[in-house]
Amino acid sequence: MNVIFAVFMLIFNFLKMAVISGFETARLILFGAKTLQSGIVVMPYDGLGDNTASLMGVLITLTPGTTLLNIDLTHKKLTVHMLDMKKKEQNLAQIHRDYLPYLKTLSRKEGV
Repeated sequence: MNVIFAVFMLIFNFLKMAVISGFETARLILFGAKTLQSGIVVMPYDGLGDNTASLMGVLITLTPGTTLLNIDLTHKKLTVHMLDMKKKEQNLAQIHRDYLPYLKTLSRKEGV
């Protein structure tokens, strides 16, 4: 995969997720506060260098409803706080689908 295409897709997917998550987070806060279940998730990642793992953490934190708490570079795991644990699997799948392949392309350029 081309690096320019990977950067474009990361930007596009981030903007898409930021808008969708922004509306969903606002809806949860305004109308679902009584049933809201937030929590912490440990998310494994493979094939990323240190810099691209940090970039993934930035993308996660800047997306409404999720916040990166820790990057374990040794065990290749991210600790993430999610506002809506009811959609945990869906959110993790979306992160893996929309970010990971493109970050792996950048990671190859990083020298990993």
